[in-house]
Amino acid sequence: MRRYLTAVAGLIAILSAAGTLAFAAGGTPQDKEEAQPPPRVLKKRIAVVPTEVTIDQWTWAFGQDAIASGLTEMLTTALVNSGRFVVVERAELNAALGEMQLTEEGVTTQETGAQKGQAIGAEYLVKGVLTEFEYSQSGRGGGISLGPVSVGGSKAKALIGLDIRVFHSSTTEVLASEHVQGKASRGGAGISFSAGSLDVHAEGFEKTPLGQAMRDAVDKWVAFTTEKLGNQPWEGRIIKADGDDKIYVNAGSNVNLQVGDRFKVLREGEKLIDPATGLELGAERTDVGAIEITQVLEKYSLARATEGTGFQRNDVLREIK
Repeated sequence: MRRYLTAVAGLIAILSAAGTLAFAAGGTPQDKEEAQPPPRVLKKRIAVVPTEVTIDQWTWAFGQDAIASGLTEMLTTALVNSGRFVVVERAELNAALGEMQLTEEGVTTQETGAQKGQAIGAEYLVKGVLTEFEYSQSGRGGGISLGPVSVGGSKAKALIGLDIRVFHSSTTEVLASEHVQGKASRGGAGISFSAGSLDVHAEGFEKTPLGQAMRDAVDKWVAFTTEKLGNQPWEGRIIKADGDDKIYVNAGSNVNLQVGDRFKVLREGEKLIDPATGLELGAERTDVGAIEITQVLEKYSLARATEGTGFQRNDVLREIK
C-alpha cells in the first residue's frame, strides 16, 4: 500500500509540473486553440495634439514640460503599436515647415526638398490635459545611479490625472471626453530621481512609480480612444476612375484594406459653413453607388463598380459591414 501511495504521489507531482510548464509556455493546447487574433479593422487617420498642463502650482522639481511631452510621445507610440490607427505626426510639424521654407528659398532642390501640400491630413485629433499630479518619494540615499535615476532604498508613489478628448479635425466637434488616472507606488528597493533631471527616455524610467503611473494613464487613454473611434465609420476617397472597372482608391494595405472589401460611394455637395464662426459644419451627401476592392497595394487600391456609374475624384467611400 505504501508503494502504491508513493507512486500516486509521484504521478501527481509529474502532472503538476507538466501543467506548470504548459502554463509558463503560454497555456494549454486548448487555451491556444481558443485564443483568437484580434478582428481586422480599417485604420483611421489620427493625430496627437501636444499635451497641455493646467495645474497652477508645481510642488516638485522635475518641470512640467518633461511630463507633458513624455505623455505625448508615449501616447503616439502606443497608438502606432495598437495597429488600429495611421498616426499623423504633428509634434514635429514646425521642423517640417522649416524644411518646406528651405525648398522655397532654393536652399534644397525641388526634387529632394519637402513640398507644400504633401503632409497627410488627420480625420481625428486626440488631446490630453494634465489636470492632476501627485508625486512623493523618501529614502533617496545610496543605491546605484543610472544618470538621473537612482536604484536604492527609496519609497515612492505617483498619480497622473488627464482630461482627454477625441474630436473631429474638420469641425472640431468633440466626439467623446473622459477623465483617466494612472497610479503606481513602490517601496523597499525603489527608484528615485535627482531633482531637476527627469528624463522619460532615461534607462530605468519605465520601472519607476512615475513611469508606471504615466504608462497606466496612457494605456487607459488608448483604450478610450480605440473604443470611441471604433464606433465611427471608416471613410476613404476616390483618386480617379478610368471607367467603372478601374477605380483608384486612396487607401491600401497601410490601412488593412483587403480584396473583396465593399464600400458605398457618396458624393458631397456644397460645404455648409457656419456664418457666425466660419467653421465647416459638413456637406450634404448623395448616393452614387458601390464598389468592391479588386487589387491592394501599399498606399492605394483598385476597385470595380458593383452599383451605379460615373464615379469621380473625391467621391467619399464608406465601409459596408
